[in-house]
Amino acid sequence: MPEPDPEKPEEGVRRTRPQSSGLQAVLARRRQVRDPLPEALLRRVKQFSGRLSTEAVTVMEEQLPFFDSLDASQRADVQLLVQTSVVNFLEWLRQLDSEISFGYESFPVIPQDLARQLTLRQTVDMVRVAMEFFEKWLPALARNDQQLIALTEAVLRYGRELGFAAATVYASAAESRGALDTRLEALVVDAVVQGDTGSDMLSRAATLNWDATAPATVIVGSPRRTSGSRLPAPSTRLPPRTGALFSPWCRVRDW
Repeated sequence: MPEPDPEKPEEGVRRTRPQSSGLQAVLARRRQVRDPLPEALLRRVKQFSGRLSTEAVTVMEEQLPFFDSLDASQRADVQLLVQTSVVNFLEWLRQLDSEISFGYESFPVIPQDLARQLTLRQTVDMVRVAMEFFEKWLPALARNDQQLIALTEAVLRYGRELGFAAATVYASAAESRGALDTRLEALVVDAVVQGDTGSDMLSRAATLNWDATAPATVIVGSPRRTSGSRLPAPSTRLPPRTGALFSPWCRVRDW
C-alpha cells in the first residue's frame, strides 16, 4: 500500500491555513468581555460631570481661536452639545461591551446656524480639546491603575466615535446642501432668462453666498453643433473670477 504524500492533501479533505499566533491573540483580546466598572467609580464620574462639561467649554474658549466668533446663543448650543455627549458617555460606561451609538445622537441637537458657522475641522478640534481635558481629569477620578486604564480606554474610544459621528453628519449635510444649491442655481438662471430680477432671485443668490453687489455677466444660449467649441453644462457656475452662468437659452445681459 503506497505511503500518503504529505505534500498532497487527501481527497475530500480540506486544509486551512493556520492563523498566526499574533492574530489569534488580537482576536482573543477582542472577544474578551470587559469587566463592568465599579458603581462607586461611576458615581464619582457622574458627580463631576457637570463641572467637567462647563470647564471643557472654558478650555475651548482659551485654546480655539474661532470660538470668539460665536455669539452667546451659539456658545450655549456648544455647552448643550458637550453636556449631551457627557450624559451619553455616562450611560455607555455602564455597558462598555455595547456598540457606541450615543455619540451619533449628540450631533442632531446642533442648530442649523451653528452647523453653518462651524466647519468639520473646527468641530473635530472641539472634540479633541474636550477629550484631552477629560483625560487629564481621569487620575483624580480613578482609585487605582486598573480603573485609570479602563477610563482612559473608554474616553479614547468615545472620542474616536464622536469624531466619526461629526464626519458622518457633515458629509450628509454636504450632500443635501449640494442638491439644494444645484436647484437654487437652476432657479436663479431661470429667473434671469425670464427677466425676473426681483427679491426672490436676490434671496436665492444670497443663499448661495453670491455677492449681489458684484458685477456679473450672464451668458445663455444654444451653441451650434457644428462648432468645435464646447461650453459647460447648463446651469454651471464658473470660477468666481469669470462671474458667469451658462444656460441653454439665448440671452446675454450685463449688470
